[in-house]
Amino acid sequence: MLTPLLPKTSHIDKAEIKPFRQIFAIYKNPSLIRLAAAVGSPLTLALGLVAIVPIYFIQTLHVAPATIGLISTLSILSSVLAGIFAGFVLNLRIGGWVVVISAITSVLLEFVVFSPGVAADVAIAAKIIQGFTGSFVVAWIFTNIPKMSQEGDVMGAGGIAEQFLYISMFLGPIVLFPLFSLPTLVPFLVVVTIAHLLPLFLLPLELKLSKRGQVVA
Repeated sequence: MLTPLLPKTSHIDKAEIKPFRQIFAIYKNPSLIRLAAAVGSPLTLALGLVAIVPIYFIQTLHVAPATIGLISTLSILSSVLAGIFAGFVLNLRIGGWVVVISAITSVLLEFVVFSPGVAADVAIAAKIIQGFTGSFVVAWIFTNIPKMSQEGDVMGAGGIAEQFLYISMFLGPIVLFPLFSLPTLVPFLVVVTIAHLLPLFLLPLELKLSKRGQVVA
């Protein structure tokens, strides 16, 4: 909102300077709404699980509370590595396929974590690895911000993505806790699956068919 007030000598692209009357016009752009949903779905899930997983690990898997901090630290480190790794892989021809594989792997690992009778060590390892695969998909989503912008309004597209990042902090526990508290985890796992895979259907993956009918990224 303060962009129009910046001095004319700033390095802001003129295409990104909008008058105040056009502040809400950006929300009419369907591609940016898809970007917002793609950002919000995995982050709502991730931030909801931040509140659920410690309780589940301690009460159900009988993991020591001190171990939860170690799990969180390792998960954060794996997320950082995923972001660095994504910067290289997404520029390769196989980048789109790595995104698909990462999203599917994240779903499978979540099922492992919440499977009845799963060993604590297995659940912990699955959760740490899931931090890597899930963060890789999120990194890919944010690389789509320039593609989803129109008329060079990368600042506006990035602003919408950031808004839904913060909204997801509030929605995550509110949406997931009631589902996790049900007698069966089936609805919870259905929502987990949709949240992980939804970005694949909302943003372009750039997977193309070759002339021989083979799929290439």
